[in-house]
Amino acid sequence: MTDTVFFMGANAPEGFCGLFGEFQTPRIRRLYILKGGPGNGKSTCLGIIADEARRRGLCVERIPCASDPGSLDGVYLPERGLAWVDGTSPHVAEPKLPGARDTYVNLGALWDMDALEREAEPLRALFDAYAKAQRTASRWIRAAGAAYENLCALPESVRTEKLERRARGIIAREFPGKKKTARGVETRRFLSGITPEGQLCRYDTAFALCARVYELADPFGTGTALLETLREAALGRGFAVIACGHPLCPEKLSHLLVPEAGAGFVTSDTVFACDREPYRRLRLEPLAEGVSRPAFREHRKLLAALLGEANRAQREAREIHDRIEAHYNPTVDFDALRRFAHEHARQALD
Repeated sequence: MTDTVFFMGANAPEGFCGLFGEFQTPRIRRLYILKGGPGNGKSTCLGIIADEARRRGLCVERIPCASDPGSLDGVYLPERGLAWVDGTSPHVAEPKLPGARDTYVNLGALWDMDALEREAEPLRALFDAYAKAQRTASRWIRAAGAAYENLCALPESVRTEKLERRARGIIAREFPGKKKTARGVETRRFLSGITPEGQLCRYDTAFALCARVYELADPFGTGTALLETLREAALGRGFAVIACGHPLCPEKLSHLLVPEAGAGFVTSDTVFACDREPYRRLRLEPLAEGVSRPAFREHRKLLAALLGEANRAQREAREIHDRIEAHYNPTVDFDALRRFAHEHARQALD
């Protein structure tokens, strides 16, 4: 029984990048979409559901919010094919198969509407301030994304033949033979995020799922080609994989987990650093040729400064959001919400 934590959304250079559509596929038997406002108890409800599933001995995937990692955006129970998500902005979710698979959970019914109406004017000002702070954070993240892209472009060339040899060696060790005739299934997640608390990566999830975790020490992003080769080999041999993009470049493969094979591959770069001792550490920096060391130091320093400003702006946005929630919290019957969440969890899991 393994509990895991993944992000399903990233504060990315091109704006919010969400993967919540992963929960609207045939693999999911039932998706519950929680609707309500700030401070309405969505995260509280999700936590109760996760705890009830854990009490029953089920594997639980908790999905924190990248803009507030202490708050939940979703819960997934892979053994049951059940998922719950916060369906409000910025990760708006709407039913694709209403009733047949996707179901609304309306927490707005627990509001005191008359009390909220009296808060309209201060709330309007706070929502405007929150949107402004979010736009500021987005500009800093966009700038950080450009700096990250420039840093990755520093090598004049990459020793691809050595990368290919390493890939072949890993494939022979970790994915020998063919597991089954059908191609493996890919799941997409984010293992890392740009958050108000800094740059967070849930390396612990990789180590929980995989007995052997390879760390790619990769300051220039050269390991993406290696990961893509490993991904294709694992899928071709019938293994399910979890492919994780980089929040500063979501289309760039940054981590690859193959729990069925017991193998995981995580990246340490100029943004995130693995905080655990890996099974093996592969230094990919020597494969990048023609890099000016002074230029690398300046690019790294600039990237760190831009991310620091992004984190500061995110904290400001979260503080405003906390003030918004302070207006909503007194209008919610939290005793009724907890009773509802416990009963809903029991009905969904029985």
